Amino acid sequence: MTWHEFTCYYEQQMNRMKDEKRLHERFSARICSIIANANRNTKRRRKPFSEEEFMAGYEKKKLNPEQFATVLKVITMCNGGEVNG
Repeated sequence: MTWHEFTCYYEQQMNRMKDEKRLHERFSARICSIIANANRNTKRRRKPFSEEEFMAGYEKKKLNPEQFATVLKVITMCNGGEVNG
């Protein structure tokens, strides 16, 4: 295994662990939102609670075009492709 292959493998494993953690957080947040909505006073709060309100530090982040291009280049290189330019 080359150094490049090892680093790609390592990054994939770290991302997999992060994805599993995110999945568990989302599941817990879903349960919390169900409990909160079941006990919600609809006269005081008309809008139901969402899962995101129960996730610590959760923010939807959008990539700008430069960041998106960088992500695509890394994916291409990790899969053995070449990046021109």
